Amino acid sequence: TSGDQPCAQDCNTSSSAGDEACGGTVSKTGVRLYESVAECCSTAYGWLNKDLCAAMSGNTGADTDLWYVDYGANACKKDCAVGSDPACDGRPDDITTPMYTSAAACCSAKLSWIDKDTCETSSTTGVDPTDSDSPGTGEWRKNSAWSSCVLDCTAGDTIETDDPIIDVQPLVPAPVSAPALAANDAYPDECDGVISDSSAVFYDASVSNCCKSINWVQEETCVSISTGVVSQMFFADPSDRTKCVAHQVPGTAAGTGVTVACAGTGDVVSAPSDATGVTCQKDITPDTKLYSTLEKCCEANVNWDSESCVHESRGTEAPGSLKYYVDWTLSQCVQDCTVVGSGSSCKELAKKWDVLYNDANSCCERLSWLSRSKCVYIQT
Repeated sequence: TSGDQPCAQDCNTSSSAGDEACGGTVSKTGVRLYESVAECCSTAYGWLNKDLCAAMSGNTGADTDLWYVDYGANACKKDCAVGSDPACDGRPDDITTPMYTSAAACCSAKLSWIDKDTCETSSTTGVDPTDSDSPGTGEWRKNSAWSSCVLDCTAGDTIETDDPIIDVQPLVPAPVSAPALAANDAYPDECDGVISDSSAVFYDASVSNCCKSINWVQEETCVSISTGVVSQMFFADPSDRTKCVAHQVPGTAAGTGVTVACAGTGDVVSAPSDATGVTCQKDITPDTKLYSTLEKCCEANVNWDSESCVHESRGTEAPGSLKYYVDWTLSQCVQDCTVVGSGSSCKELAKKWDVLYNDANSCCERLSWLSRSKCVYIQT
């Protein structure tokens, strides 16, 4: 047949009033007839979905309950009576529209650039996650600057019974380890509004997976900024990069889950390695590099004198080796120590590049043009 009805029944329309399948009696010769609408659809319209073909032929009088894409809504719609279910949007306008058995299959085939959970949720609920009245997905996503991760919801709003965040529970996993959110709770501070970009990628309850997608920010840094939970790691002091500080809130006492405890004055009082005395700071930025130990922080940021960095960070003084090295600014041999006193050969701690000698005579061989009395530095 022509129009939107692919197959019709050979019958008199006047005597079959109300029968949508009836297309009138066939008056032309050469028209092929079929025993059933199923045979007509499969033989004459083999490229069409057989259920949609039968339904649009008017022979079944029922909807297919299959899914098809609606590119205008960035979602999939269900072939069922409008109003009977939030997902129902009636039959597609085009009989050649591909049909799918589930919203998931439709989203995967036709809207693969949209996060699958977002597509399936908006398809089955009929609520576009970008609508102004949408509660959002409740999942982690990148912020607008792609420098940390935020939750797709509006902070301070009241959680409703069917809001997606109740199923997602994005703050239950570590490092936040917060109690489960429930209806009538307020949306958490990690919410940054409902994003209007339907192609945004969401990461369910995993802030770590979200942070891994931001390749210019260290994962640990991103997780800490995103969740507000300090890492208890170490980083270069922004005000003096020759030493390192601990990423911890001053005044944090030792207890369960606390590996770096800090006094109210802001100094570390206990840590897995000997980091006692290191200053605690809670604020970091996306370009902060975090290290698991004080020693690794110093080696990475003050590699020419990491030992001094460790002591500077702790507020202690390195003892020195008491060996000798050439101070080329003086053209004399000095001792690797900081003891002040008349007659001492100590001047300052040797740098990483300084060659150390076990005794003054061995060092003075490097300054062979000087006499022994002039070669060795003596404090006055």
